[in-house]
Amino acid sequence: MNQQLDLLSQVRETLGNPQHLIPSIEKQSEEITTLRKQLEQFEQQSLNQQKDQLATQVKELNGVNFLAAVVQTGSAESLKTLAFNLRQVVPNLVLVLGAEIDGKPQLAVMLDDEIAKIGKLNATTLVRELAKEIQGGGGGQPFFATAGGKNVAGLAAAIAKAEGLINGIKLNGG
Repeated sequence: MNQQLDLLSQVRETLGNPQHLIPSIEKQSEEITTLRKQLEQFEQQSLNQQKDQLATQVKELNGVNFLAAVVQTGSAESLKTLAFNLRQVVPNLVLVLGAEIDGKPQLAVMLDDEIAKIGKLNATTLVRELAKEIQGGGGGQPFFATAGGKNVAGLAAAIAKAEGLINGIKLNGG
């Protein structure tokens, strides 16, 4: 009983010693839900802004629209969303995105469906090669693949390496 009373005291103290404990907990729970929704909205706005900004940085390289960049995102899911959003607005895209998420490097490689179908480029093969720069590994599908690693400092090198790899592949004319 004493342990339970001590726990109850700790809970009350943590919540600022409210007179009525249950309504206070319910109120905090509602606030948390509201804040999470606001955070999701802000993250979506940030992704949209980054998408618009990144779309202006696309360049023609070896017959494709190429973009490789380090971005700011809070989760692997957001990185994936950003990649898919860019693919929708940029035709014939070869995309490599890098981000530091929770102190670890992440890479995402996205290819336009037509580029993936031709078969001269494969997102999984590309991400595995780039992942060497971040001391990691990954995989996925021919059009979209991700990798995680240990070396955050290698993100810039992975992004730089991507351009050389795309430039070195014969994409047109056999």
